[in-house]
Amino acid sequence: MYAIGFDLGGTKCATGVIDGKANVVEENVYATPSSWDEAKVLFTDIVNQYQSNYEIEGIGFGIPGLIGTNGYAYYSPNFQSLNVGVDVIGELKEKIDLPIVIDNDNNCSGYAEANFGSAVGKRVVVSVGLGTGIGGALVIDGKVFRGAHGFAGDFGHATIDIDGPLCACSKRGCFEALASGSALGRIGREYAQRGQGQSLVDLAGSIEDIVGKHVGASAQAGNQDAIAVIDEYAHNISLGLSSLTESLDPDIIVLAGGVVELGDVLYSPLMKHFEADTQGDKNRPRPEIALAKFGEKAGLVGAGTMALSI
Repeated sequence: MYAIGFDLGGTKCATGVIDGKANVVEENVYATPSSWDEAKVLFTDIVNQYQSNYEIEGIGFGIPGLIGTNGYAYYSPNFQSLNVGVDVIGELKEKIDLPIVIDNDNNCSGYAEANFGSAVGKRVVVSVGLGTGIGGALVIDGKVFRGAHGFAGDFGHATIDIDGPLCACSKRGCFEALASGSALGRIGREYAQRGQGQSLVDLAGSIEDIVGKHVGASAQAGNQDAIAVIDEYAHNISLGLSSLTESLDPDIIVLAGGVVELGDVLYSPLMKHFEADTQGDKNRPRPEIALAKFGEKAGLVGAGTMALSI
């Protein structure tokens, strides 16, 4: 029993054949097509290729942006061709004669972690992807909660600080603007501009070139200025997670994305702030905070296993 999973990103499109136990038995990565018409041709070619080697029962697509429960893409900032509004599932079914599932890429990731990954056995699962931006999903009893239109779980654009930095969505102080991987670099540059981040300048070469990886590397090397940056950043993450905890009361919050590779350098201050920021102090049962099992493959695995569930 096999399905094809697609995880469409801003620069790359990961594809693979997924079995019923969430194993990736074959995987390939392509450059993201420049247009929707090119994408349809690529997807069709990939499906034909995989079908020649596997008995495929369905196809799942994880696509960034506002993806409706009807498989319609209303808005996709990382794939501009879909911003005009596209009936993705309808157009793909004209070319591919197989059952097709379309969902937001973060919903796919959350589904994978809840059913096969770090959150197996948990009833209420919140998944948070800390990457260039912040995406998320809410999974209850193994099923993704999509809301009235399919847009639930877009945690990155909840306002944390009304006077905070400008977000890519044009609002100020979004969780994404404060706690994404991009935000880590911004905080590092701000420290350096105040004369408090010399190790970051030394590593990056200039204040303007400081990005999140420089902060992480310097902190892991034990530099106190970088550790201070991580502490502020961890507090920003904690503010978002505590709000999610108070709103949704999950059993577990699964963290994914590149910044979680910082390990205990990030995890330790995050847990310190999370305990202080969550209402109820130590008297309150708190959700477990876990790292994603599937890492960057979670979207691909989720898309494929969703297709096998229909």
